[in-house]
Amino acid sequence: MNLDEYTNKLAELASADLTKNDFYFLKDRNVYLSGPITGVKGYKFPFIFMEKVLHKVSDGMVFNPATEIPSDSPYEAAMATCLQALSLRVRDGEDEPYYPMYGVMILLPGWTKSHGAQIENRVAEACGIEVIDMSLDAAFAKIRPFYRALVDVVRNYGE
Repeated sequence: MNLDEYTNKLAELASADLTKNDFYFLKDRNVYLSGPITGVKGYKFPFIFMEKVLHKVSDGMVFNPATEIPSDSPYEAAMATCLQALSLRVRDGEDEPYYPMYGVMILLPGWTKSHGAQIENRVAEACGIEVIDMSLDAAFAKIRPFYRALVDVVRNYGE
């Protein structure tokens, strides 16, 4: 089984017991994923895992920088794209107020070691976006063991 298949299988297992009620706070809200990328071996797989799980329990869109930004992009260009997406504001009608495109940012484990994720966290807070640390939030308790298993496999893959 390759890493893509393993990621898919773990996402399927992680979301098997989840319902939309487990993630009621995501109802009709778009999610922005943030976490360590630069210098992290296999960084895409944890992001893809979370995106797949979220699509099973939420109707909103997910901004996944690991898939939205080409891996050969310079750091500065990648951050400019991410911060532009994160600070995007929309409105439902001409007479309606603007609100953040992404209502929730989910910080993946290890985000505190990432300079880019720390910047994204500060921008999200400044833009009025709810920030949730996956490592600490109880709603993610069922998902964390699968996430850790994936990270361990990715870390040891090819060694």
